[in-house]
Amino acid sequence: MYRTKIDVLEALRSGKLLPKICQQYSHNKNLSDERRKMFRVALISYRIEQLQEILRNEEQPNEHPIHR
Repeated sequence: MYRTKIDVLEALRSGKLLPKICQQYSHNKNLSDERRKMFRVALISYRIEQLQEILRNEEQPNEHPIHR
């Protein structure tokens, strides 16, 4: 069971919790507003981390530049 945003974030990072399932939890009306928000914030944080990783990879110079 996920008790904190950090628990959810770690589960997302490890693949134990899929982003799609986390999104479903964030919309689940059976959960309290606080718990839905916890899933929503963790999912947003996870997506930001993924985008930052993509940016880091894009900003690295290519090892084999294209000769024109």
